[in-house]
Amino acid sequence: MTKTEQAGIEVLTVIGDIDALSVTEFAEIVSAAVESTCDRPVKAFVLDMNSVSFCSVGGLDVLLTAQRKARSAGVHMAVTAGTPVMDRVLTLADPARTVAAYSDREHAVRQCALTTSMV
Repeated sequence: MTKTEQAGIEVLTVIGDIDALSVTEFAEIVSAAVESTCDRPVKAFVLDMNSVSFCSVGGLDVLLTAQRKARSAGVHMAVTAGTPVMDRVLTLADPARTVAAYSDREHAVRQCALTTSMV
């Protein structure tokens, strides 16, 4: 996982598999991102998941839990889901679309910037 910043918004890029071996680390990093974003001027971050080749149920649980925590903390969390892997995971497991999902990083960052500027 790498961290960058784009338009004042932290972008976490996740690469590879989110499985039993990596889900704990993934959970810790995503949880830390929610907490650290609370202290930033722009209360939003993007999880770029377009390089994820597999996402287990545990990984999905991390995403849904992070979304709930972010929302209750006033943080906007966006996820890129422009690949068949992530699109299918979110379509099947999050039919209500509680996770803000976008096809690419640029769109996700733009939407985060717009959302946080309206608050």
